[in-house]
Amino acid sequence: NNNNNNNSSVGSPPTPGEQRRDEEDELASADTNLIINLNIGGRQFTTKVGTFKRVSSEPGAKRNNFFTGVISGRIACCRDPNGVLFIDRDPCLFEPVLQWLRTGTFHSPAHIPMDAVYKEAAHYGILLPRSKIFEKENEYHTEVVAIKDTKAIQQEINNKETEGYTFMQCVPGGVQGGLLLFFRK
Repeated sequence: NNNNNNNSSVGSPPTPGEQRRDEEDELASADTNLIINLNIGGRQFTTKVGTFKRVSSEPGAKRNNFFTGVISGRIACCRDPNGVLFIDRDPCLFEPVLQWLRTGTFHSPAHIPMDAVYKEAAHYGILLPRSKIFEKENEYHTEVVAIKDTKAIQQEINNKETEGYTFMQCVPGGVQGGLLLFFRK
């Protein structure tokens, strides 16, 4: 039956005998040094195709993501009037995701909640490692405090503020399902 060559929709489960898309490398035959231009929410980004091959070491991370799908042709994407791939998302949230894809580390500016960056990455099918937020701690004059007891959040914030720190954000993580509090000095 030749009628079902292109009838599967994106995200549909594989048919019996079909290799799962998340197990094969969609960019295996692509020139990873090829330059790609993206228009994310009206802001231009330029990177190499190979940038989108980075995979997190986190459990559950997949080899392929939205961008590998677009580059391979598995996912259709609209283009802006200049022919550049257009994605109608927040460029400020995309920037730290692209930074991680390029370097393996990232930093979210103080005005952007870290959980928003993780959600943005998840939207693209990219699982950012939670541990990466600690690597550049001193470079950004940030202190991270792990707490177990959620009742102690305000007390910890008050203590740090008396030491001259400014509270930035709180994200899930830390010890036994606790929270991580981020401060900037």
